[in-house]
This record gives sequence, C-alpha cells and structure tokens, in this order.
Amino acid sequence: MFRDLADLSQWIVEPPRSSTMATWRSKNLLSVVTLGPIGLGAVFKVVYPWVCSWPTFLAITGWTGLLFFSSAINPHIMMRARNKAKGSEGAVFVSQQEALSMLPAGAEETCIILEVNGRAVAYPDTQVLRPHVANGGDAGEDIVLTYCGLSNLGIAYTPSLGGKPLDLHPMTQLENNLVMYDKNSMEPVQQLWGTTENRMECNCGLSKVERMQEWPTYRMTLGNFCKAWPGSKVFVNDYSMKGMKPKFLENPIQFVYDGMMDMIFSTSIVYQNTNEKPVFPTLKTSDHRVPSKEKVFVVPLNGDDVAYTAGFL
Repeated sequence: MFRDLADLSQWIVEPPRSSTMATWRSKNLLSVVTLGPIGLGAVFKVVYPWVCSWPTFLAITGWTGLLFFSSAINPHIMMRARNKAKGSEGAVFVSQQEALSMLPAGAEETCIILEVNGRAVAYPDTQVLRPHVANGGDAGEDIVLTYCGLSNLGIAYTPSLGGKPLDLHPMTQLENNLVMYDKNSMEPVQQLWGTTENRMECNCGLSKVERMQEWPTYRMTLGNFCKAWPGSKVFVNDYSMKGMKPKFLENPIQFVYDGMMDMIFSTSIVYQNTNEKPVFPTLKTSDHRVPSKEKVFVVPLNGDDVAYTAGFL
C-alpha cells in the first residue's frame, strides 16, 4: 500500500498502473492484513510481556503505523475535496474584492475560469491546488472543477456517468496527472480521461467510452477576471487560507499539519515548473517535439484535440 498509494514513496519508486489499481481495490483486505497482526501482537505483548521488549514492539508498530498512515489515511486528509455546495466538503467562494486582498499575488493570481450560461467562477491555481476537486458554485452546482498542479490542468466536468452521480475525491497521481475516485463506487477516475478505470479496462478506446460531460474553461489573471465578469465569485481553500483555517491555539495539530502540506505542495509545484524532470519519476510518455515542460493550451473539438504552445500563441 505504501509503495503504490503514498505520494512519499512515488518520489522514488515507479509502481506500474496495474499494480496501483490492484492495490487500491484490495486496500481494505490489505488494511486488515496490516493492522490485524499489530493488534494481535499488542494482545500478546500485554499477556506475555516477555515476548519482546517495549522498545522493539513500539519500533515495529510505529514504523508499520507510519507506512499505513502515509498510504491509507494521509492522502484523504491532505487533499480534502471541496466538491459540495454545503456541508463539511462545501466549497467556499468570496467576492472579488476579498480575493484581491486575501491572495498573495493579488490581481496577478493566475486563475482557471469556469463559465456556464454567463455565470462565471474563478479558481486561483494556489487555492485549488490541494483540494484538487471543487464545486462549480454560481457557474453550476452540478459541475466540479478538477485540477492537477503537476500537469497544470484544470478540467470541469458534470460528475455523472450512466445516469448515476459521482462523488469525486483525489486518490493519487499516475504519470504526473491526477487520479480521483468515486466515493459511491470506490472506482478510480482518471482526470484526463473523464471516466472510470473499469470503463477504460474494456480496451475499446477512449472515443467509444462514456465520459463525463466536459465544460470549457479559460485561463487569465484574477485582475482580468474581475474586469471581464464584475461581481462574480472566487474560490478559496478554506483549510489553507489565513483567517479561515483554525489558529494554532484552536487546533494546533491541524494548524501544523496543513502548514506542512501547503509547504510541500507549493515546493513541489515550483520544482515542477523550474526543472526539466517531473516531480514524480512515473512519466512514461516521451515526446521530443517540444520540451516536456512547455506550457500548452489544448482545444478539444469533436474528438480532435489540438495543442498550441504558449510560445506560438
């Protein structure tokens, strides 16, 4: 589980896609296999104290617990989706004036814009980086914006397949792109494909597989968004934004944890943007027509996708 599902391990190892998917689908069984012997060992340690020393027992359980936490628990709390309109997973939107004063880069914040029927919402890259999945807000409550900082990609989808709603949450990365999962079925969903893994496993090609409805998005600075759609809302990450997240004295554990995660995420994105090699050594595709870190704009039209480099534009 640690090898295939933890971000920490994927900085070093390169688990194949088939292994990652098999591990994800077997994670409940693997959790029992991991935690069962630890619990049994604790009982034996209490009943038969001479079995091993306390330092040895604590070292074994501590190391195993750390690996288990990194793979089975940490991904779900460090990337807490904001894909609902209300509740604990509800997305938070602020006015343009508030966003301009709250966000570090102000008017120069780079944003992904979702517009549906004339109603628009801005998603600053820095704010949607950790949730990865955010509700459509005023643009459309039944739409979510999915975002991957590694591939600099934001795609808006209607989270529904086969007439059934999807409850999308971040899962992991494969080849430096976001993989989500549907909390209703626990089936993985690749951001690029916009469909579930089991649909792709039919090997009938993406053009013949049912995909979530995709919505166009734009890229511009926050300042230009304010000029183009005055009065529209801006998404902010409530568990990273100063003034919204708990203060140290209110919740010291969450304060320190989220601060560390924000630093790790921002550092990783800086590395991704300034180094030739990707953050994770899992990128199998090799195409030398343009540099691998070249920024491109992609226009999908009737199944034909065209990429335009930023330099060309």
